[in-house]
Amino acid sequence: MSRVPHWLSTAGCCVSERIALMVAPARVPVPVLRAFATDVFRAAGLADAPAERMAEGFLQADLLGFHTHGLALLPLNLDWIRQGLTRVTGEPRVVSGRGAALNADADYLGGPLVMDWACAEGMRRADAHGVAVLTIRKSQHIGALAPHLLRIAEQGFAAFAMIATPEESLVTVQGARERLFSTNPFGFAFPTTGEPLLLDMSLAVTAAGRVRVFEAEGRALPGPWLLDAAGNPTDDPGALGTGALLPVGGIDHGHKGSGLLLWSEMFAACLGGWGRLDRTGDDDANSIYLAVHHPDAFGGADAVRRQAARVVELYEGLQPRGEQQGPRVPGRRALAQRREALELGLLLPERVHAALLTAARDWAVSVPPEIARAG
Repeated sequence: MSRVPHWLSTAGCCVSERIALMVAPARVPVPVLRAFATDVFRAAGLADAPAERMAEGFLQADLLGFHTHGLALLPLNLDWIRQGLTRVTGEPRVVSGRGAALNADADYLGGPLVMDWACAEGMRRADAHGVAVLTIRKSQHIGALAPHLLRIAEQGFAAFAMIATPEESLVTVQGARERLFSTNPFGFAFPTTGEPLLLDMSLAVTAAGRVRVFEAEGRALPGPWLLDAAGNPTDDPGALGTGALLPVGGIDHGHKGSGLLLWSEMFAACLGGWGRLDRTGDDDANSIYLAVHHPDAFGGADAVRRQAARVVELYEGLQPRGEQQGPRVPGRRALAQRREALELGLLLPERVHAALLTAARDWAVSVPPEIARAG
């Protein structure tokens, strides 16, 4: 299968890791983007319901600021559909399960469709059992975790998820120089008395896409985030081609990131029985671990929310260090971006705009004037 383009291969990067892309000056109303993306998926042969769900999955990533994992992925996903590499009907097949737990095979169903099903099934089982744990193999590229986790938290549940890509290797581990893992994103969402907490981050020291932006701009990385082919730490972004990303913690404390990568690989891939023993030639297929918790089965919804809000209050109230702006609560900026986009329209990064025009050309879909003039 065609790989995710280099500038897009940053699944699950956190807010601070997002690529700083140039934006076009005109805002596009969200309903216009939603309708256009849906029309493109319809043109690719999807029925109304899956076309709407695929479009919504990618659009929500953009609304939260995850532009590398939103509408910019339309041409790639449409190409997979054209080649028959992405399934666009049906649901994941339950392979095994017991009460609150299940293991499913998505058989290359489109990533947003998989996550729609997983979130609904997770909340249903958590409502019945207090907690739900799902492992799902062979999902097509899901995009960003954040929109799906946020949906769960907005329904009052607490959730966390991990993603592994068993046939991709980008990240090394402490004491080694060869690649082993994908960037294995991790995320969680937790309800409070106000906005939910929301985190979506890579378990590498930085996102691969960010490294490639530095390379394209001819700039050195801010620190030795990579190993070159000889195993030497380097700030040269060009070393990623033959070298490896370092895990969270970098050179000095990479043993911590290495442990987290093992943790995510064990639960996202190995626990579901499909991982690095299985070679299918698809180096984009995701393995998913999702855990959903019903607060009433634990401390009670009101107490859980108030306790979480107090932690956020203390966190946010810490004094800034030097000229730093102070602590940033995970998800706060993403939710503010979403509110702004819903009210004023979405600013399209140039590459997102180009992806929309490519999708329109490839599938003979008319470009709305609001999108056309955004470039």
